[in-house]
Amino acid sequence: MSLTLTQAIYIALNGNISVPVYTAPPMNTPMPYVDMGEMFSREDGTKTYDGHDTRITMHVWSGYQGTKQALTILNEIKAILHNSNLTLVGEQLVLLRFADSHVFRDADEKTIHGVINFRALTTS
Repeated sequence: MSLTLTQAIYIALNGNISVPVYTAPPMNTPMPYVDMGEMFSREDGTKTYDGHDTRITMHVWSGYQGTKQALTILNEIKAILHNSNLTLVGEQLVLLRFADSHVFRDADEKTIHGVINFRALTTS
């Protein structure tokens, strides 16, 4: 896992989208907001360099009755991160690409939940 990748994504988003971004949202955080979510990383190196193929998931939480707010926030995230050239400490970002997203009504039947996934390739 890449802590520097997570930090770079947080810095890129925080203050540059219309809602707060959290790595661990406090209890009862007012919606809307973004939760940095999960990461999955696997080895993707060669004999000459170490590399990682990482999947990054972010969650958008909205109390808006329709999907418009969540979709708007997902589009903001994509506009900032897709094909971006983030600077990492001790690693090089080779690729950061949008993979997929979806929006659905959460189990409470009131909250709109958006999920967006990215794929990152890094070397060190």
